[in-house]
Parts: sequence; structure tokens; C-alpha cells
Amino acid sequence: MQEIMTTARVTVSYSHHARPEEVLTTRADSYCHFFGEFDAGEYRVQLRLDWRDRDSNDNPTLDADIYDRVTGKKVRSLAAVKAHHTRSVSGDTREYVWQFEDVDLRLRVEVAWEVRVCDAVILSEETRVVISPPQAKSPSEHR
Repeated sequence: MQEIMTTARVTVSYSHHARPEEVLTTRADSYCHFFGEFDAGEYRVQLRLDWRDRDSNDNPTLDADIYDRVTGKKVRSLAAVKAHHTRSVSGDTREYVWQFEDVDLRLRVEVAWEVRVCDAVILSEETRVVISPPQAKSPSEHR
């Protein structure tokens, strides 16, 4: 039996931001990597990389869920809708420019894949009895 486990460590580097780097988290039954929540003006923001929604550069879409900090309800204003889906910047790297309220982020995403292959070896114990035919006695043993 062979089991292959694949995990990704997704790291984000920020340009001109208090946090220089962040390791993103995952959640059960989700195809996304989640950023830590942060405030943007009067709102609370949850960013995530959605791997099921790829852009024209074959990168995940940067999704934003924006909440009213007082009520906790999701905001659906025109500005929030524009900030909801962000495509990556063209190029060889996964870079995004995200803007909403007083927050202007330039994000660079790096993915490090780790693959582990585990093999199971089944050991069984076998007992053998070997019966040797009687050996002839040498002439000196006949006395």
C-alpha cells in the first residue's frame, strides 16, 4: 500500500506593509489559502487565494470578503464588489495589487510544495522445520 501526501506552504510577502511575510492557512473542505484578517477603514477584510478560480495567468484569484466591523455582516457595496476579485499581475511570479478604502497592498505569493511518499511493508513470520535424512556413520563410530 502506498500513500502520497502533498502539502503546500504558501507564503506572502508584502511591499510597504507592517507585516513583511505571512504563511497562509487552510481550512477543511476548502480549495483556498487564507490570509489573516485585517481592518480597512470601517471594515474587516478576509483575503484568500481561491485555487478553483484561476485567472488568465493560471494563478488563483485573490478573493476578498469584506465585513462591517460593527454588525459583522458581509458588505456588498460597489467598492466592495470591485475589491472582491483580484487577478494576478502578468509575469513569471504570482503578484497581486489589492486596493480598498485606506489599504493598498502589493502581494507576492510563493508556493513551496512538499510531497511525502509512504510505503507500507508487510512482514510475516514463517516457521520452518527442516528434517535432514540420517547420515551414515563413519567406520570409527561403529565400534
